[in-house]
Amino acid sequence: VPVLNVISSLNKSGNRPFVNIVSCSWDKKIRIKLSIKNFNIKNTKHAVLRSISGTSPLSHRGKDLPEWWPLKAIEPSSLPENIRIEKTYIDCSKPIVIPPASVVMIELEQEAQLK
Repeated sequence: VPVLNVISSLNKSGNRPFVNIVSCSWDKKIRIKLSIKNFNIKNTKHAVLRSISGTSPLSHRGKDLPEWWPLKAIEPSSLPENIRIEKTYIDCSKPIVIPPASVVMIELEQEAQLK
């Protein structure tokens, strides 16, 4: 099983790339260097990174579980970091850290140019 699953797309105008990353690692942060074919991201240093991650494969907020879910008896952790939802700004010219057990979306600035 790959540790990271990655897919990219463009907005409707074709000038803003999005990179979606799913980390299948439960315990290790993964450093990546972002590179997108046909896009010059060296000049596009700023991007928005949105992520959602959990502390375990069973992380949940309780109310989000469907009624048929077999683990309903397990109470969600009272710790605030049980599920983390974050929005940060990153420099694409530097390595990007992908948290374990996470789904990450990177939105590059509009000025990313086709090569």
